[in-house]
Amino acid sequence: MPRNRAPGHAGVARRVAPPDSQPFGGSSRAPVRANRSFSVAVLFTIVGTALPGLGLLRAGHRRAGTIVLTCALILVGGIAAIAAFRRQWLLDAAVNPTVLVGIAAFLLIAGLTWGVVVVATHLSLRPRPATTSQRAIGAALVGVLVFAIAAPVGFAAQLSLSQASLVQTVFGGDNTTATTTKIDAADPWKDKSRLNILLLGGDSGDGRKVSLGARTDTVIVASIDTHTGATALFQLPRQTARMPFPKDSPLYPFYPKGFYDGSNPDNEEFTLNAEYDNVAQKTGRTILGPTSNFGADVLKLSVGEALGLKLDYYVFVNLDGFVTIIDALGGIEVNVNWTVAIGGNKDAQGRITVKPVAILQPEANVHLDGTWALAYARSRLLHDDYYRNVQQRCVINAVLQSAEPAKVLANYESIARAGKTSIMTDVPSALLPTLAELAAKIKGGNLQSVGFMDGVGGYHYANPNFDEMREYVQKVIADQAATVSASTAASASATPSASTSATSAAATTPSATATTAPTTQSATTPAATKTAMGAAQDLTDQCAFHPMAAK
Repeated sequence: MPRNRAPGHAGVARRVAPPDSQPFGGSSRAPVRANRSFSVAVLFTIVGTALPGLGLLRAGHRRAGTIVLTCALILVGGIAAIAAFRRQWLLDAAVNPTVLVGIAAFLLIAGLTWGVVVVATHLSLRPRPATTSQRAIGAALVGVLVFAIAAPVGFAAQLSLSQASLVQTVFGGDNTTATTTKIDAADPWKDKSRLNILLLGGDSGDGRKVSLGARTDTVIVASIDTHTGATALFQLPRQTARMPFPKDSPLYPFYPKGFYDGSNPDNEEFTLNAEYDNVAQKTGRTILGPTSNFGADVLKLSVGEALGLKLDYYVFVNLDGFVTIIDALGGIEVNVNWTVAIGGNKDAQGRITVKPVAILQPEANVHLDGTWALAYARSRLLHDDYYRNVQQRCVINAVLQSAEPAKVLANYESIARAGKTSIMTDVPSALLPTLAELAAKIKGGNLQSVGFMDGVGGYHYANPNFDEMREYVQKVIADQAATVSASTAASASATPSASTSATSAAATTPSATATTAPTTQSATTPAATKTAMGAAQDLTDQCAFHPMAAK
């Protein structure tokens, strides 16, 4: 007759946990799997995905769960703290190719680790033995959760690599220039109240690279108040003759009377849009010193002299690449204020030789894809260059308005690819974080537009009065500063003293004259003259719907 054995005797079989029940070597007091609910396993697998480590703690793996949860909280908290209190660090990282590549590598490692934690969490929580249906449901659940992690993490890593490539290509390559302004990246605006950037738009011909030369049909100077972001855009028509050079420039002895053949101001080989290529034919490309874009340096000197502004940097955009950028943003919306031909051509006598593919009639909020937007910006078949200049500035304004963060992020790879092949600049990469902050001010600030045309500020395409033009530029800048100052004072305080101060500030600067269009217009009273079209006015208002009678 067998004898009773005391509990714990060596002869009594003891319950032993399955070998894979402690994948992280957790406490031996982990809950028994047979007693676990599958619904609880599903719930904590999901919760443990959103908050890594929590599911492991539920499964009894205290050490592993604590480590994973602590790392996750530190990472999330650190990113939130940097975004809230050290935004400059994020901007610096966003334009540093080495850091961006490191971020991409970290994201991939973190995503892989996160996926492993999800799998381990579910295996630790799943009942044992699990039924076939539980295994199938669990595998599907884990697959969905891992994909939900991998998709955004992979996208972020790819975004980081695309940004690194863009910065390296556009700002980190050979962008030697003979006219770049020396700015201390640590405190760039300390002694600089305005930043002047030359915006050039053109195409380099069928199949030719931008570096081989181009006709710059779009020439705009963005003069930016570095403290408020208030920006004035000054556009010079492509056919401007006699473009000057500074007297201390090596180019001046070659063109003492400006870029001019001496007899015919209509000579297309001596107008503003021909300077980019043609000056080098007479002077050579080494006269200004080492430079990777001689044509851009020529225009910086010449346009700066014409407007009385020291141009700090340039940005050249190949308009063919601009199509891709606009398409990546989902297109743009413009207000068509006069008939605009899409496509078509005419000869020197103004006779139409190629019929347009379409005619846009005056209409508000017309959606254009990249190809049609470029055709709209280039169109001058039915009107002259002055009308086209307005169309170009309004396309730029529409792109700025369409560049919402969500759209940019969703289509960033396409935008980056287009940017690498269509943008040239001498802006140093060290200045990019500060420029990113300034760009945010520009988008939300006062934006004035001036399109020089016959009768505006002393301009005449064949014989511009550059002294009057320089005075007009300074007047526009002063008027804008007074407007911004008065607006700031009014928003800061509604007291009588603030009103008096604003009135006094406005009185000390030149007031708007007959050549300056008002900042607001009625849709029933369109700007019907060239002077009103070209003179200084708010760009948003200029691009609003003010239909004009067909020409």
